[in-house]
Amino acid sequence: MQTFMKITAVVLASLISSTFFLDTAWAGNNKCSYPSGNVSVRGYVKKDGSRVKPYVRTTSNTTKKDNWSTIGNTNPYTGKKGTKRP
Repeated sequence: MQTFMKITAVVLASLISSTFFLDTAWAGNNKCSYPSGNVSVRGYVKKDGSRVKPYVRTTSNTTKKDNWSTIGNTNPYTGKKGTKRP
């Protein structure tokens, strides 16, 4: 019986720790391997029920000139060129 309890404890500890690490990676904190100035945003559900997949964006600042969506810039992750005026 003690062996079963030990195995159960190890399995539970493994599940808890793996869930924590997966949740941390999914949550999109800035510990991901993105270059400095980029932020991972976790997916979410809009009020109308549509889902938004996780994505990477530039860090917020006071200018729009360095945003990937601005004309002259390109998103390095998708290759999409910017279309918005600065």
